[in-house]
Parts: sequence; structure tokens; C-alpha cells
Amino acid sequence: MSTLKADTIQNTSGGAVTLTNQSAAKAWSYFDGRTTNSILDSLNYSSLTDHGIGAYTMTVINAMNNATYSHSTTAGWTTTSLINISTANETTAITTTATRYSVTYVNAANFDSDQISVTLHGDLA
Repeated sequence: MSTLKADTIQNTSGGAVTLTNQSAAKAWSYFDGRTTNSILDSLNYSSLTDHGIGAYTMTVINAMNNATYSHSTTAGWTTTSLINISTANETTAITTTATRYSVTYVNAANFDSDQISVTLHGDLA
């Protein structure tokens, strides 16, 4: 049995390896939308825009192939675990580079959560 150990794997041009025929996440982010309004850790996300209470836009570095990619989202708060997050927004369409999210509390009011996770699955452009 062989063991492969590496710190960095690059393509032949020295850039990032392209995932093909994989279902790995193409972007993920963990951010604080309550106190710092900042991305705490991420892959393929360039920015977070705060639009007010419970409303955020996440922008990716490398565009998705189309605007029908899959979203996996969670939101929570230190003392609450039942918070909804959706991509529904009456003024902003999902694009290949940005998605607007609305976080609502159980009473359907917008809510600033301090623990928000977003993951995108689909093909990169």
C-alpha cells in the first residue's frame, strides 16, 4: 500500500487543480452577520455585503457556470438554533457571481445572525 503526502497540489501551469466529475463544494463561507459583518473563513468567496438587518450578499471569486447552482445554508445564534435563511429576495436575482440571502427568525422578522454558513454546489464557469 502506498501513501501520498503533499502540502500543495497544483496543475501543470502552477495554478489550482481543477475538480472534474467531482461533487465537492465550489464555494463555502462561514461569516458573522451580527457583530463584525465579516467572513471568518471561506473558499472562493471574495466579499460579504451587509444590506441591513438579516440581509447579505455573498460574492464569489470564480464564477459559477450558471445561476441554477445549489445552495446549502444554515444560520444560528449562540442561544438560538431555529433561524431560517433563504435566497428569496424581491429585488435581487441570483447571478453566477453573487447571491443575496435573507435571514429570518422564527417570527419571520429579519434577524442578524452571528453564525451563518453558505455552501455552493454546481459547476464553475
